[in-house]
Amino acid sequence: MMPGTRLARVVGTWRERTALDELPAHLEAVHGIGVAAIEPMPGGLLFRVERTDGPPWVARVFPSARPIERAHGDAEILRFLEREDFPAERLAHPDPVSSLDGQGVLVTELVEGAAPSSADPHTFRTLGELLGRLHALRAAGGALERDAGCLHVWSVSDGGLRDALDAAASWLAEVELMPEGERDHRESLLDTIAGIDVGAGLPRALIHPDPAFENVIVEPGGRHVFIDWTGAGCAPRVASLGRLLLVAVQRSGWRPRSPNVDAVLAGYGDRVRLTSEELDRLPGSIPIAPLVHDCMRFCMGRMALEEVTGGFAAISRIAEVLAARARQVLA
Repeated sequence: MMPGTRLARVVGTWRERTALDELPAHLEAVHGIGVAAIEPMPGGLLFRVERTDGPPWVARVFPSARPIERAHGDAEILRFLEREDFPAERLAHPDPVSSLDGQGVLVTELVEGAAPSSADPHTFRTLGELLGRLHALRAAGGALERDAGCLHVWSVSDGGLRDALDAAASWLAEVELMPEGERDHRESLLDTIAGIDVGAGLPRALIHPDPAFENVIVEPGGRHVFIDWTGAGCAPRVASLGRLLLVAVQRSGWRPRSPNVDAVLAGYGDRVRLTSEELDRLPGSIPIAPLVHDCMRFCMGRMALEEVTGGFAAISRIAEVLAARARQVLA
């Protein structure tokens, strides 16, 4: 199966970079540094910048299709986090955003360390506490209030949870070569997507777009730092908590009743108490990210439609168990 035009455009856009051979000279000219070498990092978006005159930086080169204002918004959020002494990447320069061949470039300091070495309750309590600390910040104005929750790999314009689901629906609608029975199945899935609760009206907070292990660095001293804040902004806090709870379940062999889940809730509860309405609506947000991811895989021919709907049903059941446990801990 070939992806439709919309999905192909998203996938292709994130792979497109131009003038990368000019990046060293660009950074030297714009930021006044000496560049010894530049090495691509996993994902294709990041480049490690080895300097001749200081510690290494990270340069993010965004697609030209992503408005440069979004990169300025990323920088605004990182400035706020630094003022609040929240463990996140730090901007590498007072004016960290530039344009290379129409592509936004954001420079941050390299966070030295490694991903968490074990998925144990200590790690998950730490991540839960960090997430609660983030949600407790009084963030207001500008990029701090922009909608978040749609990962940049789903849309070059980022956006909120409804934007993510609308993107998935648009990919599904473009699939043409499928059996007649699957077409009916698809229509049912599209109806389901349209009706998913994205937390409208619930308390919102500044969120990290994807608080997964891949976006956490443990520094040599043991401090956990969230990295990759591309597309961060404001969203219902239950959606962000639900994402971390699902990570805990995944890292626990898909067991929703696990010490890792309890550890997330205990750490989060040290900082935040959810309202009864948030607890009631928590299950709705938990399956969103895996559903959008699975829709992408189906549209690229890597997954059957029955697997998409089956996965959504299974995670929805897990979400109910997680919400029941959250009611006991966070009420």
